[in-house]
Parts: sequence; structure tokens; C-alpha cells
Amino acid sequence: MRTIVATLLARIQRRVRRRLRQTTDEPRLRGAQAELLILVRDNPGPRISEAAEELCLAGNSVSTLANQLAAPGLLHRESDPADRRATLLHATPQALERTEAWRRRRRALMNDTVAALPPEDRAALDAALPALRRVADGLRTPTPRAALVTGKAFAVGVKAVLQAAVVVLIAAALGVALTWNPLRLLGVAAVVVLGSAFFSCLSTAIAGIVLTRDRLMGIGQAITMPLFFGSNALHPVDLMPGWLQAVSRANPLSYQVDALRGLLIGTPSHLPLDFAVLVLAALAGIGAASALLGRLAR
Repeated sequence: MRTIVATLLARIQRRVRRRLRQTTDEPRLRGAQAELLILVRDNPGPRISEAAEELCLAGNSVSTLANQLAAPGLLHRESDPADRRATLLHATPQALERTEAWRRRRRALMNDTVAALPPEDRAALDAALPALRRVADGLRTPTPRAALVTGKAFAVGVKAVLQAAVVVLIAAALGVALTWNPLRLLGVAAVVVLGSAFFSCLSTAIAGIVLTRDRLMGIGQAITMPLFFGSNALHPVDLMPGWLQAVSRANPLSYQVDALRGLLIGTPSHLPLDFAVLVLAALAGIGAASALLGRLAR
């Protein structure tokens, strides 16, 4: 049934377009071009990223479509005053007139086609409309934002594991006494992945708040050193002032360093607590980044 519904909807869309093209001498617009033009007409001034999300297309594909529509004077591109690197899309008067004429012809065609159906078929179509709307809404965002953020975060974690492996090999070559227990090395990889996932999500969350690359880079540089010096990476926590000890105990980097030292060189550590804090930090980071991802996309 699901395949039949998808096939029938696609067939209706193709036949409507074919019939409408037969009634006009204007240059033909491809399906994706028409969809972008209608979107911009109904929602003036979207960014490329917003249009891409709405149409379920890649950003570079929408940018190409916008260029194709700008050439015949159907679309106008302008810089976003809030972010000069972003582009806003506007339909020109020519495009508005053309799409309105297209909409009138489509409405008339569908009204005539549906009116020719038996009353029971028209009633069945009316009854199916709410379900079809729910299907359309379900297809707008096929991948949950949390899944996108989680995949990106742990992809960063895998890269960090490769970098950590190089560091461990260099340390071993320099004569540092490290463990080669496979289980402990597996624990090291897990710690690196969790820590990297948290900091990757932290960066995404900050980007969702500040919205510009320059601000993100500035804030990132401003918090990197305090996070590093406010951890136990350089000094034992017991030697820190009281307020800095509190900062260190709230800093996920301290738990990552503690776990890595315990796993690699066997110093006293609190592995259950370290892993628990890192897992919670990663989950909190994924939640925050997922909540702000929509704002970042806009």
C-alpha cells in the first residue's frame, strides 16, 4: 500500500505538470526550480540553508537552483544584513506573476478533475486529506536532529582516537611507561570518544547561540585555556585554591584526564565516576546542540 500511494502521488504530480505546460508558452521550469520559486513566493527572504532544509536538498543544490532562476530574472539574491556571508532569496515581480498564473491554472485543473469524480470518490479524498498532511509533515525532517548531532560528535571522537593513538606511540618511543593491556586501551578509546563528543557538541551549541563564525572562534579561544588550566591536567586538585578546586570538579576535562592517567600509566583514579561524568556530559552536550541546531540552520 505504501508503495502504491507514493507511486500514485508522483504520477499525479507529473501529469499535472505536463498538462499545465501544454497551456503556456513560457520557458519550462524544472520541478526543483518551480518548488524553490513557490517556496520563496510563500515565504519571502529565506536563507539558502532554510530553503535547503524545507525542500530536503543540499545547500549547494539550492544555490545552483537560485543561480538558474536569477538568470532569467525570476529570483533576486541579496546579502543578509545580520550576516553578510548568508544570502536571502526574493521572488521578483515577474516570478510572482508567473507563479500566480501557474497556481490559478493548477487550481482550475484540479477542481475540474475532482468535480468529474463520483461523489463517493470526492468524499474519500476529503477523508484522506488529514492523513496525507501527516505523511507530508513526517517527510519534512527524515533524520532527527539528535541523530545528526550524535553522528557528527562521535565522528569527531573517532578522529580524536586516531590522534591519540599517534600520541601514545610517540610517548612509547620516548620511553614513557604505558600499559598495553587491550582492555585498558579500549577504555582509553572510549574516554577519548566521550570527551571529544562533549567538546564537539559544546562548539555546536555555542555556534547555535552566536550564529557567526567570527564570534564562535573568539568564544572558543576564550574558553579553551580556562578549561585547560581549570582542570587537573597541569596541577593536582589538592594544590589548587578552593574556588579553583570547585571549577575543576565541575570541568569534564578533569574527569577525562583522570581516567586517561589511570588507564594508561596506572595512577590512582576514579574510573566509575570518570566514565559516569563523561557519559552525562556527552548526553547533555548532544541535547543542547540538538536544541540549538535548528537556530544554527536558520
